Amino acid sequence: MDWYEEFFEGDWLYVHRHMWDAAQTDRQVQGIRRLLALQPRSRILDVPCGEGRHSIGLGAAGFHVTGIDRSEALLADARRNAEAAHVDLDLRQGDMRDIAEEDIFDAALNMWGSFGYFDDRGNEDFATAVCRALKRRGKLLIDTHTVESLMPQFAERGWHEVAGVKVLEERRYDDRNGRIESTWTIIRDGHESMRHASIRLYSLPELRRLLERAGFDDVRACGSLDGEAFAPGARRAYIVAEKR
Repeated sequence: MDWYEEFFEGDWLYVHRHMWDAAQTDRQVQGIRRLLALQPRSRILDVPCGEGRHSIGLGAAGFHVTGIDRSEALLADARRNAEAAHVDLDLRQGDMRDIAEEDIFDAALNMWGSFGYFDDRGNEDFATAVCRALKRRGKLLIDTHTVESLMPQFAERGWHEVAGVKVLEERRYDDRNGRIESTWTIIRDGHESMRHASIRLYSLPELRRLLERAGFDDVRACGSLDGEAFAPGARRAYIVAEKR
């Protein structure tokens, strides 16, 4: 079984539900709109959409949003959150490498380190599927780490606390396969649970070449959602690419 098939459940869901507040989400949505230069009533693909934070914010702003995620638990959260916000979204369960639409979306999002779940072929299949779903000159935004962003600040372990729950993340860099192998230990009400994640860590040149093979060009990296220039050691890498 692949790690992502059982990661997004249990106590991890509780932590995830309390990780961001409304103000943080709003700032992220505004940054997404700026980086992608979204026009009114654009059609947007959010994949994977998770609990729908960005989809709902964009839908509330008048955009037509389709969200796809493999996790039924996260999609259930997204549906509840969208209903509570009175926002109409097209939410679907499915593999993010298998997108049925072709040439209909103006933009696509891949947020919060959701790129690199698969092997190199699978990651390129995902990028190709998104490219196929976009209109010509449609834009893809990927929020991720790269070798240049993560390695200058790499730590083998780190603690943080979310809504009274302690979370330990222990990390190992697999230099043979270029992956970050992480073990998450979640301590909630005296109960301890563990999750494992494995993410392919690309360098910017590697990621640029992958996206170009998938059908994109004009690939650029920013150091924040405000659009500032990327520099080594940036907190994240925000990759924007246009469909040829």
